[in-house]
Amino acid sequence: MSKKIAVAIPKGGVGKTTTAANLAAALAILEKRTLLIDFDPAGACSVSFNFTQENTKGGLYDLLNFTKSINDVIHKTSLDYLDLIPSNVIDYEAEEKLNRVTTNVLLFRNILNQEVLFYDFIIMDCPPYLRGMTNLALVAADSVIIPVKSAFFSINALKKLIDHMQWMKRNYNKELKIEGILNTMIENRTKASGLTETRLFKLIGNHVFNTRIPKSTKLAEASFYGKPIITYDIDCSASRAYLNLAEELLIRNKVCPVIELEKEHNLKKLRQETENDYKLYQNDPNPFNFNTYIKFELKDGNSVKLTIFDIHHECIGVFIDEKLSAGVYEYNWAPRELREGVYYYRLDIGNYTDSKKMIFYTDKGE
Repeated sequence: MSKKIAVAIPKGGVGKTTTAANLAAALAILEKRTLLIDFDPAGACSVSFNFTQENTKGGLYDLLNFTKSINDVIHKTSLDYLDLIPSNVIDYEAEEKLNRVTTNVLLFRNILNQEVLFYDFIIMDCPPYLRGMTNLALVAADSVIIPVKSAFFSINALKKLIDHMQWMKRNYNKELKIEGILNTMIENRTKASGLTETRLFKLIGNHVFNTRIPKSTKLAEASFYGKPIITYDIDCSASRAYLNLAEELLIRNKVCPVIELEKEHNLKKLRQETENDYKLYQNDPNPFNFNTYIKFELKDGNSVKLTIFDIHHECIGVFIDEKLSAGVYEYNWAPRELREGVYYYRLDIGNYTDSKKMIFYTDKGE
């Protein structure tokens, strides 16, 4: 069954279309059957793959007006695993007609439900507003990727979209979730990038992708040639970032059943001396390491509870639940059988709670 992901935010210039096009291309390169759908009447996503009105056999406009079937408007791209449904809104009159059609927000979901599409992922590029075509995509989607540029106004747009998604969940699509929030156009040496990232983690940290998309002139160059960045320059930083994003997305969408956890107690005291009242050290678990270490310190003796969750925020188990004396501790988390995935851990010390995202874990031997 296809995973349907809308790429949306009610703001232009944040890398939304660039993300939809390049994420779809990256998934295709990783040999995931992917369908990219251009919901934006401006058609920028279609142009990214060199599809114009002259070389398309139909598009989303025809599909929503029931003049063509979905299989009639699917176009093959230069990538073996990637297909595209282009936007083919040719003039203002057609756009107005499309706006009238989209008052039926269930329209596209009903079309998809009538068809058997053999894709692993369906990526939908939405216009920069919360009405019409965007609503069609949100009703049909399982989740939403939200690109956020390093700027204050992007944070405001993010809040607006999250509120709109809650309304959509209550009224049309109760399964709609945030797939992830993506930092785009990152400039590491600017204060705005740091402030944006800090604000995002405080606002909705569990959903922020680890992958960050750097600002790159190559992205603009690639659009002139009608190519995604990955086929234009595979070695540039933006290409590597979108491949990393695709890999992170695949990890997030793997089911993570726990078959058997390590029975022995893996908590050990490193030293008696402490520097802080309570602290959970930030660690950077390597996705290729079998063990994950969680380190914390107590100034005074207290009750400690360590809980680990999977990507769906389902509790895997409580790994520590006892009173500990003052000192610096390290917990070695080494499950015997656990599929690769993204995990979170939460530490409760008395009334104090701290949590960190995210733990990548890869099966030993894979």
